[in-house]
Amino acid sequence: MDLLSQIIARAKANKQRIVLPEGLLSIGKHAFYRCTSLGSIEIPKSVEHIGGLAFMNCGSLLTVRVKGPTRIDERVFVGSTPAGCKLPAGKKAGPFTLEVKKDAT
Repeated sequence: MDLLSQIIARAKANKQRIVLPEGLLSIGKHAFYRCTSLGSIEIPKSVEHIGGLAFMNCGSLLTVRVKGPTRIDERVFVGSTPAGCKLPAGKKAGPFTLEVKKDAT
């Protein structure tokens, strides 16, 4: 099992915060699909591409931090909390942080 597969397995096993390692080049399509307890992910500068639907149905995802310029496919966050964030699909973007603020009420 490669390193990204191990990280995804941990995320699916209720890991709430993931910091991806420097040196990782891409996050494939559907990579974190249904990691429902994933609340925060940090993506290193080395990641050049995030595939479509990579974080699909990650309902607890509140913070995504991208440390470097990354090409982002369409519909990366379908069914996830940051879904309302508009990302420049197919273009390089970053560094940036997406954060969903909960109401203080």
